[in-house]
Amino acid sequence: MGIARYETIQSVGEQFSNYVQGIKDAALVLRISESEAQEVEGVVEGLTPIQRSRFVFHPLPSSFRKSERLAIVDSNITYADRSREEPVSEVTNAVVESPTEHDEPGESRNKRAQEPRKRKVVVCF
Repeated sequence: MGIARYETIQSVGEQFSNYVQGIKDAALVLRISESEAQEVEGVVEGLTPIQRSRFVFHPLPSSFRKSERLAIVDSNITYADRSREEPVSEVTNAVVESPTEHDEPGESRNKRAQEPRKRKVVVCF
């Protein structure tokens, strides 16, 4: 004998994939007699408002397979959000000396550094 219905809500800050997996695990352990579509409907009903707003441009899942695709979307959005929150690092300029045809193989760096040269600026990202 199993439970007819199981309801839970997503905790604030809980990853969507962990929330869905928790419901799938509970359905298995509790032997819930709902169809997969009904279980997924419960997943959608329990989403936090922030999570719902992330999926506004995506169709709501009707199966666990579709919810896994949505979990990937959620991970990508989370990554993009974190990228925006991190401080932007300054662009580093590196100077690379271009060898000239007049350089001697054994010539010291100090002597070469004193001579004016054309330098190629390389920007590192």
